[in-house]
Amino acid sequence: KHSADGGEYRAPSVELSRPARLATLTLRGPDGAPPKSADDMMAQGAEFWPLRLARELDDAILDIRLNEFDTAVIVFKSDGDPEAVLAYDKFLEANARHWLAREIALKWKRVLKRVYLTSRSLVTLIEPGSCFDGTRAELILAADLSYMLNGRP
Repeated sequence: KHSADGGEYRAPSVELSRPARLATLTLRGPDGAPPKSADDMMAQGAEFWPLRLARELDDAILDIRLNEFDTAVIVFKSDGDPEAVLAYDKFLEANARHWLAREIALKWKRVLKRVYLTSRSLVTLIEPGSCFDGTRAELILAADLSYMLNGRP
């Protein structure tokens, strides 16, 4: 669902502040535990959380790059359970020989390259409740600046 002030995906949300020339992308962690098997991953298809996150983040980044020319800064935030994020990473690692798990890892790599090549200032906010763990920690490394809030806001 897109509006004039941003877009709502299932995995990330995008909030645009045009007067401030700012786009805020909040990545949501998974709703539950990873599937029990590669067959269960296949059954989830495009709704499998790491694949959905990669696809939707890619779409959001492309939308900002191609349609929001005046946006100067992209801020990344996250919200979710870090343990659940790590459980998905472990699941993908354990099933790395499966073709879909391999393709998801390659998709995430392409999305990160797109983020690295985005000609905007990138900022990552690591707040209480963030889930920049595992593979998603790459967004911290991709950012020009990263800020971490310790304690309660």
